[in-house]
Amino acid sequence: LKEIYETYIQKVDKVMKNASPVDGLFGWGDDPKKNPCHMDFYEAVESYVQQLLKDSPSEEAAYDAADRIIRTAADHKGKATFWYMFAAHGLCKDLVPLLTPAHCASLRDFYDDHYPKIDRLPVQRDLYKLLKKRAKA
Repeated sequence: LKEIYETYIQKVDKVMKNASPVDGLFGWGDDPKKNPCHMDFYEAVESYVQQLLKDSPSEEAAYDAADRIIRTAADHKGKATFWYMFAAHGLCKDLVPLLTPAHCASLRDFYDDHYPKIDRLPVQRDLYKLLKKRAKA
């Protein structure tokens, strides 16, 4: 999973470096925000999580994956990588039942500290509700 994130960051950096300042302006040029590397990243994380679930992960393995997915986006606010990393949070929903209430409370608290309610999209709101509910279990 770490490698998926590192590769994505490198690809986006390269795309942004090679982009013209007018690319994507008024729908012209090769918009770096629409580069296939973004969907490639999302699909790679999705495949990783699906394979992890098939392998019946330990609670620690499930937590490590959810923790990396949830926390990494916070370090990329304001960067081209943020929104797809933020969208990947939804992929953690199936991991929540495998986590301890303490781990869910920790991730919920991280959400409270790093992702204001106003910035959360429906997928993040759904994940937050699951974390909150499991933290109370």
